[in-house]
This record gives sequence, C-alpha cells and structure tokens, in this order.
Amino acid sequence: NTDLNLAGQELRCDFRNMQRAGVFMARNPSMMPWGVVEPVQGSAYHYEFIDSTVKIAGIYGVPLVGTVLPYADWSQTCNPVNSNCTLFTQEDYFFLNNNKTGPICSADTTYFYQFVQNLVERYDGDGVNDMPGLTLPITVWEFGNEPETPCGQYSASDYSTDLNIFKRAMKSVCPSCELINGGYAGFFPDSVFWDDVIINSHADLDGGNIHSNNGRNRYPFSFTNMLYGQAQVFQKQINLLSLNWNIWMTEWGIYCGSPGGLPTRTEEEQASLYTKLYCWSAANNITNYFYDLKGLNDSISGSAALILLGVPGDTLAAKLFF
Repeated sequence: NTDLNLAGQELRCDFRNMQRAGVFMARNPSMMPWGVVEPVQGSAYHYEFIDSTVKIAGIYGVPLVGTVLPYADWSQTCNPVNSNCTLFTQEDYFFLNNNKTGPICSADTTYFYQFVQNLVERYDGDGVNDMPGLTLPITVWEFGNEPETPCGQYSASDYSTDLNIFKRAMKSVCPSCELINGGYAGFFPDSVFWDDVIINSHADLDGGNIHSNNGRNRYPFSFTNMLYGQAQVFQKQINLLSLNWNIWMTEWGIYCGSPGGLPTRTEEEQASLYTKLYCWSAANNITNYFYDLKGLNDSISGSAALILLGVPGDTLAAKLFF
C-alpha cells in the first residue's frame, strides 16, 4: 500500500503533465511483467499496480500501450543464467532476481496464454471481467521490449513462436485489439533478426516498432546512418510483403545541452533537428513517437525529454521543440 501511494503521487503528476502537453498515448516497458502479475505459477493474479496506473491514466485521458514482458522467475527454468545483463539493476527487468531471461519454456506456454487472455480481458473495456472502474481501455499491445538484445535473450524463431502465443490469446478475447512488436533496439547487426520475424510473423502483427536512442549521445546526428537504416529494416519488408503497416517509434530522442561532456547543442538546434525528422519520417512511414516525459538538462536520460526539470523550486518548462 505504501508503494502504491508513492507511485500514485508520481503518476498523477506525470499524467497531469501529459494531459497538459497533449500527449495522446503513454508507454512504459516495465509496466506489465508476467512475474509481477503471476508471482507464483498458477497463483491468483496481482493487478494492484497495473490497476492503479490504468485508473490514473483514465482520470487524465491518456491511453496506455500494454507492454508485456514475458518473464517470471518461476518460468525461466529452461533458460541459462544471463551473464550479459545484470538483471536486478536494469530498469526494464527490475522484477527478476534469478538473472534469467529468454523464450517461454515449453512447460509454461499454457500459463502464459492464460495470463495474456486474462490481462487483455481485464483492460479491453468490453464489459466482460473488466477492471472495476475502467474508463480508458487498452487497445494496443506490445510483446516484449528489445527482445533481440542480450537482455532479451531471444532468437528470431523463438520470438516468433511466443509472439504467436500472445496474438492468439489477445485476439481470443479482444478481436479488435492491435499488436506491435517489442521495439527494435537499433543495432544494425540485428536487422537479420527482424527480417526473419517480419517474414515469418507479419500475419500476427498490426504494425512495426523501432527505437532510436542514438541521438541522445552522438554528435552530429545522422538520419542516413541512424534512423534511415533502422526504418528501412521494416519498410523494406512492408513494401515486399505489401503490408498495411505504420511504423511506431516507442523510444527515441535527440539531446540538447552537453550531457556526459558531449558538444553543446542548443534547444534551437535540437528543435531544428526534430523538425527535419518529422518531415523525413512522414516520407518513411513513421507515424507515432514516444518521448521521455521529463528530465534534467545535461543528463543523458533527460536531455531529450519533453519537459525540462529545473532546480528545486523551479517550475516545469516544455522544451522549445514542443
């Protein structure tokens, strides 16, 4: 209860700022971990934190993307310890303490299917087993977060297998809900991973999803070497397969200030780059962008945020690009 109250205070502040800024949708990669909802195999589901977040989002009129991480301590018995990622200190995997990630073990696929069914049913707003007091349904779902990275520990074939489980469970209770892939982290050697996933699993997806975080910490920013290469991994297959897809960018940013000792970039320069990016993206099928909401100037995580946090006592200020 203490944790829920503290989180609720922060969430109310965040969603109030999103509402004021006109944000149309919010997303957090650690919002719906399997192991938090079902901490023990076959146990009752624990929706307390998700319910609280969905309720507050509804008060301020900001829909959520349902991002589901398919990891639970008890379900990882078939996977080795993941030495590539110190899971307990990673924001996206804070809930794991066995240092294991990877595909869903075959013995647990039924449990995962049932978990997804119940989760989607609770927040789809159809009046059947909905969250009490639900006012803003979740209609877009995302399976995993950067599954191809060392922390995700997925192969393309395993991801396609588990993606299909998710899609079938989701559609069984919410035929109108849409599914996007867990964001492509943007490392170009992994383009083969996503080529395989799109070719084999495009029927299970309703759109593409990429991340572009390089602009937070590289100078000068390059559309050709960064965004273009990432977007084309998806756009190439969209064209070849004649898919009616848009591409979402659920993590991205271009820094201003001088975080980590990088060359200084003014807010005017940052705004100019964003303006060019919108024009470029309109020609390359990228339609939806998710910013970091708030951060301190000159910090790696906050320098690309929509809202600048000042010194204590200062008011929040929207960045010039907004």
